[in-house]
Amino acid sequence: MKRLIAIAVAALAGAFLYRKAKESEAQKDIWSGSTDTVE
Repeated sequence: MKRLIAIAVAALAGAFLYRKAKESEAQKDIWSGSTDTVE
């Protein structure tokens, strides 16, 4: 039972970190587009 809970917690943590990484990537794309040099 403890192993199942540990797996569930690890999966939730992984999903959270994945979502945060994607959010950070999107934020970086927005900033790179808005701070792009005008030629």
